[in-house]
Amino acid sequence: MPDKLKRVFRRISSKSLRTVDRMFTASQRVVFIHIPKCAGKSVAAAIHNAMGSLLEPWINSRHARLAVNSVLPDKVTSEKVEATARYRNYLLAYFLHSGRKLIYGHLPVNRQLVTEFSQEAAFVTVLRDPVARWKSHYIYDRISNPDPSMLPYRRNSGCDLEKELDAVLASDRGLQLAYVPTMMLTGRFPVSRSEAETLSRVIMETLKDFAVVGFTDDLPSFASSFERATGVKIHIPRKNITASQATDENGALYKNLSALLDQPAVTRKIKKLCEVERKTFQILEKIYR
Repeated sequence: MPDKLKRVFRRISSKSLRTVDRMFTASQRVVFIHIPKCAGKSVAAAIHNAMGSLLEPWINSRHARLAVNSVLPDKVTSEKVEATARYRNYLLAYFLHSGRKLIYGHLPVNRQLVTEFSQEAAFVTVLRDPVARWKSHYIYDRISNPDPSMLPYRRNSGCDLEKELDAVLASDRGLQLAYVPTMMLTGRFPVSRSEAETLSRVIMETLKDFAVVGFTDDLPSFASSFERATGVKIHIPRKNITASQATDENGALYKNLSALLDQPAVTRKIKKLCEVERKTFQILEKIYR
């Protein structure tokens, strides 16, 4: 087939897909900011199923990290983590400017984007107790993370689980895990406690322009608020990936990690790392519950 004819067919195919997508997708633009380990797969599936979008892919943080690693292979882990956050923030800005109706995934937002687009798109998110979120994130990475430069690492099968956890708790990686919600709602990781406290105030202002702020332990209320804000009724299934690992070949590891993380001394250390996040979460509970 001549190249010119191929190009014509590609244009027709692309135009047809966009037409079908407009026919079956709700007119309301929705931006779901998925904070990792906050019921994101369940909520995204519910929104996707209700809105019928055909062309909006899930944006996965691991894929973004691998992309950054390909471009910046010689950078240290902390720099790669920062670059990945910026990359995903740029992706969100691109999708917003490109007119996508449904945007969801591990895409950090910032105050400027929300201010610019909140009149034409419904920003929504779901929050979770920071300590429970930290533990879930740690277990998920320990079972699934393929990057040996960033603990916990899934192929570290011969290591002592307690020593590995202690290493994370005593390092910048532990703080990075704690500050993931702040990064997702401001676009950057804080480099100090004072900056974390400043960004906490930014989160409060940013969320004022969100259409819906929900909580993982009350998803029915989130669904009701989502319907009031968007006119779209959703049914949220259960798609807890971390918990499902308790019944597969990683079941023993999942249970051992859960028991380890629930030890009182370990929980106290995690609470210390999440101190600013916990204060922010408690304030947000009072506002949005």
